[in-house]
Amino acid sequence: MARTEQSKEDVIKRMGDIRTLRDQIRVDLHLAGMDLRDEWNKLEKKLPDIDQALEPLKSATRDALDALINDLRRFSERLRDGAQHTVGGIMSAAPASCSPTDSLAQALALMWSRDVGCLPVVTDGGTLVGVLTDRDAAIAAATRGRRMDELRVDGVMSSRPVSCTPDAPWDEALGLMREKQVRRLPVVGENGVVVGMVTFNDVARALGNGVAANRVPSLSQQLMKTLLAVSEPRGPHAAGLN
Repeated sequence: MARTEQSKEDVIKRMGDIRTLRDQIRVDLHLAGMDLRDEWNKLEKKLPDIDQALEPLKSATRDALDALINDLRRFSERLRDGAQHTVGGIMSAAPASCSPTDSLAQALALMWSRDVGCLPVVTDGGTLVGVLTDRDAAIAAATRGRRMDELRVDGVMSSRPVSCTPDAPWDEALGLMREKQVRRLPVVGENGVVVGMVTFNDVARALGNGVAANRVPSLSQQLMKTLLAVSEPRGPHAAGLN
C-alpha cells in the first residue's frame, strides 16, 4: 500500500514539474524563431494529457517522465538563451506612440515627457503605419511656416517605416539600421502591431554588459559599421560632402 501511495506521489510530482515547464515555455515561446517553434510543436506532442485523471497515467514509468522533464528543461534553457540574443530580449516593450491624426505639438509633448526622440505612429488597433522623429517635426515646423499645433503627424511622418520582429537576431536589426540609416526600429508582432522599440544604444549597452561578447565576437565591428552608416549624410545634402 505504501509503495502504491509513493508511486502515486511520484507521478503527481513529475506531472506538476511537466505542467510548470510547459506553461513557462509557452510564455517564452513568443520570442522564439520558427525553428524553435517547430521543435516545440514536436516536443509538445510527446506530453501526456496532464489534466486527465491520475489512474491512466500510472502506466508512465518514473524514468520516462524524468526523461521528458529533462527534455523540457533543456529546451527551456535553449529558448531563454536564444531570447537573450534577439531583439525581444533588449527592446523597450510597450513604447510610447502617437496617432496619425495627432498634432505635432501633441507628439513632441509626448516625446518630451517620455524622454525619447522617436515615436511609432499607430492605428487605434496598434498597427504600425509610420514613424515620427523629433528631427522630422523640427524640419517641418521650420520649413512650412505653420505652428506645430497646426500640423498633423500624418503629414510629416515617414509613411514607409522600417521595422523588425522580436525574434530577429541583433545583427539582423543592425543590418536594417545600416541599410536604412536609422538608429531606431519599431518592433512588430502579429498583424503588424507594435510591441516594442529597439535602438542602436540598446545593442551597444547589451554588448557593453558582456551579454554577447563571447557568442557574437563580430558584433562590436557591426556596431561600428552601423554607427558610420547612420552618420553618413543622406539625400540632397550629401552632395559634395563624401
